[in-house]
Amino acid sequence: MSHPYDPDDPFGRRSPAGGSTPDPGEEPGPGLAAGALLCSIAGSFVCLPAGIAGVAMGHVAHARAKRGEATGRGLAIAAFVVGYLGIALNAVALVLLFRFGVAHGHFR
Repeated sequence: MSHPYDPDDPFGRRSPAGGSTPDPGEEPGPGLAAGALLCSIAGSFVCLPAGIAGVAMGHVAHARAKRGEATGRGLAIAAFVVGYLGIALNAVALVLLFRFGVAHGHFR
C-alpha cells in the first residue's frame, strides 16, 4: 500500500494518485515590490498616505526577497527609497506652503 502522505513534504500534504507532490508554484514574482514602487511614486506627486503605504510595502517586499520567498529585491529597495524621498519632499512642501501663507497673511 502506498503512503498516503508524502514523506518528503514538511507540511504532510497528501501525494496525488500519480505519486508526486503537487508543485506549490514557483516563487512569487515581484508584484508586491512593483506595487510598492507605484505607491511610492504616487505618494511623491499626489498624496502623502500613498507614499507611506509604498514605504511599508517596500520594506515587506524587501524582507520577502531577502528570505527568498519572492523576487524583486531591487524594486523593493527603489520603492522605499523613492517613498522616503517623497515623504521628505511632501514635508518640505507643507512647511514652505505654511510659511508662505503666514508671510502673506492667509492665517489671521
